[in-house]
Amino acid sequence: MNKTVYLNSVAKMCIAQLKQLNIPISANITFFVNIDANNNYFGRTIQYGNEYVIEIAEELVDPKYITGLKNTVMHELIHTIHECMNHGAVWRAYANKVGNCLDIQISRTNTRASKGLPER
Repeated sequence: MNKTVYLNSVAKMCIAQLKQLNIPISANITFFVNIDANNNYFGRTIQYGNEYVIEIAEELVDPKYITGLKNTVMHELIHTIHECMNHGAVWRAYANKVGNCLDIQISRTNTRASKGLPER
């Protein structure tokens, strides 16, 4: 399986769901699979002016972890909204709206178990 292709297909589905909810995410987003085995995060968003790079941990980019992957992609997409590069009140309001409308849990921090990943 090509993990980059898979990640982009999941991201496309998540973006469509957020657009249906009128969530104002950026139109300038690039997704990368982070292959660094030493990373300490499931996903992260980096802003370069009006463009965003979203990195997702390689081990999460797998069909058997689809729920955790979608949750992480949604979390990171919310960071592309104006004033949401942190986990402040605006980010939390959007996370709550998305979570309530799509019946998913989007939180500031997560555990491996919450993503469906085995413990190390």
